Amino acid sequence: MRIHSHDTLTRVIRDLISDELGRLRHTDPAAVSQVLNDNERLGPDGFGMDSFEFMTVSAVVGRMFHLYDLGAEDYLLSRPSVTGWRDLILELAETGAGTETGGPAQCITFLSSGSTGERTPVEHGRSLLVEEMRFFRSLLGTPLRVFVTVPTHHIYGYLFGALLPDLYVGIHDDVPDAAHIQIIPLRGPSLSRPRTAYGRSGTPAPESGDLVVAFPDALARLLQAGVVPRPGLTVVTSTAPCPPGIASRIRAGGSRLVEVYGSSETSGIGFRDTDDSPYALLPYWKRDGDTLWRSTGQETRGAAPDPGVVLPDWVEWFDDRTFLPLRRRDGAVMVGGRNVFPRTVESVIREIDGVADVAVRLDTTNDSARLKAFVVPVMAGDTDRQSYDTLESRIRSALSGRLQSAEQPAVYTFGPSLPRNSMGKPGDWDA
Repeated sequence: MRIHSHDTLTRVIRDLISDELGRLRHTDPAAVSQVLNDNERLGPDGFGMDSFEFMTVSAVVGRMFHLYDLGAEDYLLSRPSVTGWRDLILELAETGAGTETGGPAQCITFLSSGSTGERTPVEHGRSLLVEEMRFFRSLLGTPLRVFVTVPTHHIYGYLFGALLPDLYVGIHDDVPDAAHIQIIPLRGPSLSRPRTAYGRSGTPAPESGDLVVAFPDALARLLQAGVVPRPGLTVVTSTAPCPPGIASRIRAGGSRLVEVYGSSETSGIGFRDTDDSPYALLPYWKRDGDTLWRSTGQETRGAAPDPGVVLPDWVEWFDDRTFLPLRRRDGAVMVGGRNVFPRTVESVIREIDGVADVAVRLDTTNDSARLKAFVVPVMAGDTDRQSYDTLESRIRSALSGRLQSAEQPAVYTFGPSLPRNSMGKPGDWDA
């Protein structure tokens, strides 16, 4: 079974390696990606990994593509390069290895933050993900080019930045070269590059007929740079609620914006493409009270339906097919397309010398949402600016080695006690 084109699978593996090394080293995955050579030998005797990093990275690749189902994980050690791992996965998939037990042709596993912030593996059947992307292919039409702003090893980026583009070129329908579509990564600093600078950089800018796969923070930067909206452009966004102001500006500028709702555990659940409208369930989801189950079309032949799933958010149902998400059940917020847990950040900050108490919230005063922190110093009566600056520097230094950048508050406020509202409950504050 052909699961991906060579170029697509290369991008997925590169993103997975870069993200895992970035996590281990507490650095930006983009910095790792810039120096990662596809043909360079990975490991202590090649690309700059120590033995622990190499074993950790090879393990996440084996888990994502279910090489352990086949007992093929040792092959990763004998082909230690991006292209070597890519070719191994494609060979195993195309020979049908593991048809009964799993393997890359049958299953794929993503890592989810879950409700505690700990990464947990979430397995999906490949055929169900392909079914989902066939629906979105019919909804979105066939673009001229696909601009991908998201990493492709997380489920949303994988679906719309890897699986969907390969559907356009006939990979999953066994129709080679069904369309000639250019896939253009649009990540990092290029998101903030003014539209007038794209020609000089050698990277094309999105135009009418193109598809942009994005998330709210990326859209905010593209809007600020004047890259979007463009008449006739299609934009897909997910990972977090798109701020109404951003959504309305994109649609008012003549672009089609499709907001997708889902999670790592459920994959896509619903979508909407107009302002202030509810989300529509994807056609194969059925509702039973507060639970959803996915119809496989086999139930009438005696097969049991998939187990029901509970949505990650509290939602308001208008009928059995339309709904609006209200808030996360687990208290997570989205920063830069990642799940971040303010309570976890608070617990880390409280351990820092000089901090008596802290509250962490999402700062939504601008389009690019980041965390903000209100800190009560141990010496609460010491309110001079120099004391606050010293404590802030200590906190930032401590967090840089313990939390990823999305988890680190961007703005700090200091005071003798945490903010409370008129009812005495925890309150908000101006960053």
